[in-house]
Amino acid sequence: MQSTVTYERRRAKLTKTLIDRLEYDIGGPAQQVLWDAEIPNLGVRIYPTGKRTFVVQYSLHGRWRLMAVDRYGVITLDEARKRAKKTLGEVSQDRDPLELRR
Repeated sequence: MQSTVTYERRRAKLTKTLIDRLEYDIGGPAQQVLWDAEIPNLGVRIYPTGKRTFVVQYSLHGRWRLMAVDRYGVITLDEARKRAKKTLGEVSQDRDPLELRR
């Protein structure tokens, strides 16, 4: 059985300063993602521990997927954008990046 996950669709032009200031909202949804205004399917997921991870959301064959790109700090925002474009390019060629990763 597959669970349905809803993500609040908050958008902003992601910058290093903005990402550094992000905090987990204890009263908010369990999974908190701030989506990039420049690349709409790229986001930063914020965890209760303060950890931030770049994620890409995509749909393939009617199934929504959320894939971690890498942890913020390990890669830069520019690198995350490049990887997101590459990932979304694979999806446009009918390939599932999560399945390819396995």
